[in-house]
Amino acid sequence: MLVKVAHRYIVDKQMFSLCDAEIPMTPLDVHRIMGLPVDGNDIAVDEKTKIREALFFKYKSQKPGENYITLKALEHGITTSQVPDDDFIRQFVLYTIGVILAPTTKDHVDSKYLAFVEKVSEIPKYNWGQFTLSNLLSCVQNFKIEKNANLQGNLALLQVSATFLLCINFPSALYMIVSVLHTSHCVEQFLS
Repeated sequence: MLVKVAHRYIVDKQMFSLCDAEIPMTPLDVHRIMGLPVDGNDIAVDEKTKIREALFFKYKSQKPGENYITLKALEHGITTSQVPDDDFIRQFVLYTIGVILAPTTKDHVDSKYLAFVEKVSEIPKYNWGQFTLSNLLSCVQNFKIEKNANLQGNLALLQVSATFLLCINFPSALYMIVSVLHTSHCVEQFLS
């Protein structure tokens, strides 16, 4: 389903063509689905983003040959933390970026995100909803243009959004979805 939805993305309009209608995915949709804030400071990530080297070495994998902030290293740091201090919060947010907000096919988080977790008091001031939406749409665009690329980004958001947008814009789509689920006995299992 997700690959089909991604192929229905209209790059120049930043909309999805679903049921013969062009439907945008908006920050408000992200807020409604994920509860993320959709206001605040933009998270502008590029090659000019400066990171503190000391922070990178603090969170990168300690395994020889791994010069990345791996998800495994972050998970270890989170689960072994004794107190929810600034290090715990930074690692938790980096892990969340790597697993939920902007996941990739890699097992590490890009170090450029350190710039947005360095000052823990600033973390709630960022527009995380727009960040995950922009990342997802960029990933969908790359997938569509680079025919051999893997579909990446917040795929759960894409799946729920596609279903949500169909049901809002085409109420009969909800009936079709429930009918398909019903015939596959998913509804009975869910309700029992």
